[in-house]
Amino acid sequence: AWVYNLLPAPWLINGKMGYLQWFSTDPEWRNKGLGQQILDACRNWLIEQGCTRIHLHSSPTAHNLYLRNDFEETTFPNLWWSAPS
Repeated sequence: AWVYNLLPAPWLINGKMGYLQWFSTDPEWRNKGLGQQILDACRNWLIEQGCTRIHLHSSPTAHNLYLRNDFEETTFPNLWWSAPS
């Protein structure tokens, strides 16, 4: 989990956005509540840092975990740019 600062906007009053990246559970440990515990700890830490929104990209496997935890699906496309090699 990390925090990045954006310009304040109506949807992000203080400009603090949380991001969850590269969070996974080994298949043999899935469905034991570990992912939920990690998500709770990361979200709590981001809230303590002042984040009022959290962004992530979900794998199909974890999609329902996030939906159960009040993450919303959006139609916002993600675009990427890479510097020339």
